[in-house]
Amino acid sequence: AGSGAVVQAGEDEERTAGVGTASYASPEQRGTGRYGTASDVFSLGLVLCELRGGFGSGHERAKAFEDVRKGEWRGEHDVDELIRDMTRDDPEKRPNIKEVLRRVEAMGY
Repeated sequence: AGSGAVVQAGEDEERTAGVGTASYASPEQRGTGRYGTASDVFSLGLVLCELRGGFGSGHERAKAFEDVRKGEWRGEHDVDELIRDMTRDDPEKRPNIKEVLRRVEAMGY
């Protein structure tokens, strides 16, 4: 997330502090500074949330990100469920990128 490094699935590596954009950081990046591909999935989930939300202001986006981080993102569409899954607190419970792609393709995108 932000470093451009490729990390094999399941690996966690300590990265340089301050790399990436804080508002898109996963819980594990914020807490321990250790992260892997699941952190990238989390960040991508926030990007998807941003695209889905069509926010009119930075305040609206910040509130939506707060809701996502609390597990309170609402919505009934498949994409909303995907956002919730991609932004789970536990990195082990997030889908891997292949699963994300499969689900997005199944939605017709």
